[in-house]
Amino acid sequence: MNFAFVFPGQGSQSVAMLGDDIYVPIVAEKFEEASDVLDKDLIKLVKEGPVEDINKTINTQIIMLTSGVAFWSAWKKMGGVNPKVMAGHSLGEYVALVAGESLTFRNALNLVHIRSTLMQNAVPDGVGGIAAIIGLNPIIVEDICVKASSKDSLVSAANFNSPIQTVIAGHRTAVERAIELASQKGAKRAVMLPMSVPSHCSLLSPMIENFSSALDDAEIRLPAIPILHNASLKVAKTVEEIRKVLVQQVVMPVNWTKLVNIFITEYQTSKIFELGPSKILTGLNKRISKDVENMPIDSLQSMEKNIIKIGD
Repeated sequence: MNFAFVFPGQGSQSVAMLGDDIYVPIVAEKFEEASDVLDKDLIKLVKEGPVEDINKTINTQIIMLTSGVAFWSAWKKMGGVNPKVMAGHSLGEYVALVAGESLTFRNALNLVHIRSTLMQNAVPDGVGGIAAIIGLNPIIVEDICVKASSKDSLVSAANFNSPIQTVIAGHRTAVERAIELASQKGAKRAVMLPMSVPSHCSLLSPMIENFSSALDDAEIRLPAIPILHNASLKVAKTVEEIRKVLVQQVVMPVNWTKLVNIFITEYQTSKIFELGPSKILTGLNKRISKDVENMPIDSLQSMEKNIIKIGD
């Protein structure tokens, strides 16, 4: 069976999202390691919140990275085989890099901590916004963003999540104008998302130089498993290319629709597993194509039921 793994990013977080799985040793160990990096009790934060703290980019990114890596570690410990190809949605790309042995978990924690801190500092609280537009063609949404933008207040498409869902990001005032225009155009839903920093947009340009330096200093290897990158929609052939696409990803939109179709057409993927405490990507994938089976693995129990081992 040709199967792929995808790893969710920001927007999938919630209080108690891991249930009691967070106390299972292979999961708890990863969270204890991440807690050392942030110097805070992440197990307590995930279990108890408050939601306002979980939704802070500097916490969300570490939490989602750690959850994904913990699930990957559990998959391997249970005897699961490697997928033919992988991808992560936005922040989830760093989980894929750890799974592919391109980054160590420790190096990924350090990079994501730097990334999230730079993102938080690049856009003051209340200045940026991010919203989901559902029920409109992406081309219409892009046109709405142009109309909602002005010289000093910009909004653009950040995620092309499915043929009917586009996430937009930018200055909060422009995002609010775009939401109003989308509603007038007949969008089924147009709502702000619980993220403290707008992602994949020009507002993050000020962080590029410092983040590029951090990536230059990081130890990165070519992955053992092919990873389709958000920015290029290709598998990187050199370490320098990996560094380049991780920088580009900060300000470029994620074209998830095209990425999933590449899984199917170029890798003959018949099944996509979403690995992590989320079913969001599974829902998006089902709207993108009916030619592939989608399976969320959002708990260790569901992992035990769906594990693919050598010989299966």
